[in-house]
Amino acid sequence: VSVRHEPSEAIEEGFVIRQLPETGTELAEGETVRFWVSLGPPLRIVPDLLNRTEEEVTADLEAAELAVGSTSSQADETIDPGRAVTWRAGGEDRPPMLPKGTEVDVVLSSGPAPRTVPSVVGATVDQAKKDITELGLEVTVSERFSSTVDAGIVISTNPGGGATLARGDTVELVVSKGPDLVTVPDVSGMTEDEAIAALKAAGLVAGDSTGPAGGRVFDTDPGAGTKVERGSRVDLYRRR
Repeated sequence: VSVRHEPSEAIEEGFVIRQLPETGTELAEGETVRFWVSLGPPLRIVPDLLNRTEEEVTADLEAAELAVGSTSSQADETIDPGRAVTWRAGGEDRPPMLPKGTEVDVVLSSGPAPRTVPSVVGATVDQAKKDITELGLEVTVSERFSSTVDAGIVISTNPGGGATLARGDTVELVVSKGPDLVTVPDVSGMTEDEAIAALKAAGLVAGDSTGPAGGRVFDTDPGAGTKVERGSRVDLYRRR
């Protein structure tokens, strides 16, 4: 007896497809009877499903005499939502061939993964920009005076650290300009009212005023030309 195997669409695996010579033929002792045994249906080539929509995946598999099994989703940075990222069958990723009718499990893209805004408060503006843009987020910068945070350091972000954003969303950085400094004007020789008006125009507030009533200002504390924070008090000294 000689046995060979071949695929068959019609005959179940393990059963004889045909034989030679046929039944009823008389043979001499020692002659050979040949059997061809079914391997079952021939394997189907699995189509390339990458980046195909769910509807296209179904059509492609049906055309290959395969079927869609389960569908799931996962984040992907390059493939649009709803398109195939990968597929599996029989424990194998992207198998090249499968038996007819095999169900193929398909993984569809859910789009880019959400981003978590990093905590960059206290970092330099350059470092904060780098940390955020590396995540695929955009950055805008606004500045604000601060008497407690050095110039160029991030005071706050909007949204704050830990917030979840989509790729391409924008994070606003609020960056310190340092303290809002103004220069004490020279008010020597002015009347008290004139000096008070000059200080107000410079963003300062007149403090104590010492000296004879009706006298003219001859000095201030802090002195003229000193850099102080806006809104600081400046004492006046008068003499006749």
